[in-house]
Amino acid sequence: MIAPRNRLLRLAAATLLPAALAAAAFPAVEPLAWTLLAALLLLASLDARNAGLRFRGLRVDLPERIDLVRNREDSFPIHVRETSGRIEPVRLWLDLPPGVESPWNEYSGLTPGGVDRLRVPWPLVGTARGEHVLSRFRTGVVSPLGLWDYYGYHPARTRIRVYPDLFTESGKGAAMLLRKGPGAHVLPRTGQGREFEKLRDYLPGDSMSDIHWKVTAKRGRLATREFQVERTREVYVAVDTSRLSTRTFDAEREAGGVRKGPLIERYISAALSLGATVQGHGDKFGLLAFHRRVLRFVRADSGMAHFRFCLDALFDLQAENVTPDFEELAGFILQNLRRRVLILFLTNLDDPALAESFVQCMRTVGRRHLLLVHTAKPSFIRPVFSNPRVASPDDVYLELGGHLLHQELRDLQIRLGRHAIGFFPSERENLYAEMVAQYLSVKRRQIL
Repeated sequence: MIAPRNRLLRLAAATLLPAALAAAAFPAVEPLAWTLLAALLLLASLDARNAGLRFRGLRVDLPERIDLVRNREDSFPIHVRETSGRIEPVRLWLDLPPGVESPWNEYSGLTPGGVDRLRVPWPLVGTARGEHVLSRFRTGVVSPLGLWDYYGYHPARTRIRVYPDLFTESGKGAAMLLRKGPGAHVLPRTGQGREFEKLRDYLPGDSMSDIHWKVTAKRGRLATREFQVERTREVYVAVDTSRLSTRTFDAEREAGGVRKGPLIERYISAALSLGATVQGHGDKFGLLAFHRRVLRFVRADSGMAHFRFCLDALFDLQAENVTPDFEELAGFILQNLRRRVLILFLTNLDDPALAESFVQCMRTVGRRHLLLVHTAKPSFIRPVFSNPRVASPDDVYLELGGHLLHQELRDLQIRLGRHAIGFFPSERENLYAEMVAQYLSVKRRQIL
């Protein structure tokens, strides 16, 4: 595509308009006016042709993949060169997909000439987590005489991946736990392990609970089981991506108010941050994502490569408007997780029907595995009279409603506790801290 520049318009106004007026006033100069018009058209045509040659000699290279952190500005390099090796002006525009923004509208610069390439650090900000595709971009050149703008669109296949911001969720804790610096050490483990090692004959002072009665009956003498302290535990986080996770929460407080965000964003950030913490403490970390079926399953492992795999498994996960199937989830866990593990659920159980379904399905799973349920509750769900800032009748009704919901969650906590399932409703901003506290408690007590 080609468009005239202001220089061409000014040149035409400065030459053609006076020539036309002179030809109208003095017929003798009419041939001169036509000659001037032909010269201007020839000059503009040659300049447009040279602009097309410049445009065809322009080469732009974009990276195939760009990794961004949500709501954090970063830049990626665009390399531009001119095949003829001359120093030429160039302009760039990017047609960014929804979910990716840039403080730049366009870029203007000069190619370096020769075999060198122009490196343009284009700034980007990912506003929506997931994978986005930059399908096309636009380049433009200016004609040698500056009379024309010549530009066109080019196809692109650049994948832009926007990952959750784990630093905002867990502060510096996740980054510190991923790498142990000077002075870092493993805390001593106390208590009795539960990983069977061998059988031996009974010795005075052995606990009666450690006696293996079946082997004792076969041998005709007391046999004692010996256990070893577990060196590595397996920790799984099960993320609910059903309609329960589509609810909004206060994502960030800004100067102009509060920006809302879906609850799934908080769940994914908390799950990955906990994974960094678990691996920093020498344990294995795995993932489950579910709604009416299990969507993603990453078996527990350790190492930076495994953490990157978990990050890729969750970064594009979105909540869907479907009802979770806890029976399907329970069957999947019993079938795929044979060894006793710690599973932390990230879901909302304030729906009485779904809460009842969860209790009925997970009580069987709780006999084999250690289950902890974490939910992010709104700030208004609290005991009555705990908020001193009640100033109107509407605030009174809001506090009464919050107290009723608090009582329902408290009753659910008691019911789950009867099946040895922990339930921990917490403020949304404290979700990760509560999960880490419970994980460390399990690790310290060695109840896994």
